Amino acid sequence: MQDFETIRIGRDERGVATLTLARAQKHNAMSAQMIAELSAAVGRLGADEEVRVVVLAAEGESFCAGGDRGWMRAQIEAGRETRMAEAGALARMLMALDRLPRPLVGRIHGNAFGGGVGLASVCDVAVGAEGIRMGFTETRLGLIPTTIGPYGGARMGAPRPRRAGRRPRCRRRGRGRALSRLRAGGGGGGPGALARALAPGGGGG
Repeated sequence: MQDFETIRIGRDERGVATLTLARAQKHNAMSAQMIAELSAAVGRLGADEEVRVVVLAAEGESFCAGGDRGWMRAQIEAGRETRMAEAGALARMLMALDRLPRPLVGRIHGNAFGGGVGLASVCDVAVGAEGIRMGFTETRLGLIPTTIGPYGGARMGAPRPRRAGRRPRCRRRGRGRALSRLRAGGGGGGPGALARALAPGGGGG
């Protein structure tokens, strides 16, 4: 079962499986390999009748720092078909986790940016450690979190993104601007507001 390089799977005698991101040296940033391995792992865990619940965790200082820079750079330089294929792989991985036929509990710590927010959002329960920082930081690069955003919005519920972004400020300066500041982790509600909305048990920034 341990034929993965970027993740680890464990299971105890109670049937509690742990799916662990294992690229600590890269702050568990998502690469094409990690996305593929997560998809494969979800298939195995979902088919294992001895698994009763899955805990999604990570090694190192960060839960997940988002997309691996090398992976993202390769997509920018690639053609449209390649970019679409990579985006599709990410979407299918998140969908697989979201539809896992077992309860999925997220153990979130450190930084959870971009794809890390997506992973936290597809969990049935997300428990945040004190001081976690979360945000759609890809907006600083002019990228829209189209694959991840719907899961974050669904997790928080329709009214929550507005409250996290301080709605009065949205009225004064435009809702889009305030929410973009929230996603970028600066101003407005800040990363702490998004963390509280996604994982209410954790601390804010």
